[in-house]
Amino acid sequence: MERVGSLAKSRIIQFWSSHIKLSIFSFILSVILIYALNPYLINLPREAIPFVATVFSTLLGLTFTAFAITSAFMPNVRKDYLSTQTFMNVGRTYMVTMGLELTSLVFSFLAYLLFDTSFFVFLIFFTLGGVVFSIAFLAMLLRAMFGLFKSVRNSLIE
Repeated sequence: MERVGSLAKSRIIQFWSSHIKLSIFSFILSVILIYALNPYLINLPREAIPFVATVFSTLLGLTFTAFAITSAFMPNVRKDYLSTQTFMNVGRTYMVTMGLELTSLVFSFLAYLLFDTSFFVFLIFFTLGGVVFSIAFLAMLLRAMFGLFKSVRNSLIE
């Protein structure tokens, strides 16, 4: 029984270690940014919030585009790579990234609606954290896409 638990833990660390490290880094960077930008965030004008929502809409569109490009390359990917846990984690990373972007978009929308309330500051903090996490995970997806392109190129050359 103990071996099964350690095997599951090692699989989590094996396949999700970069996600965990990226999440820890994003969290620390978010806290630093919130602390450093606190006076500016509290006095943020209401007109700035639609800009944040536009950025998230653009990031979400880029993520959907990247997913579509990745899906278009799937017929040319080796079947042994498609069946790996690594490839499955790329799909899960797309889901997590889109979820982060949608959640951040909702936070920015709520911040716009609740501008003159006490919730505004917290929503802006969550939105800034969402920005950092979304950009970090999008960068991870770009790295995975270039790995996929390299794999497809190598299989087509052979």
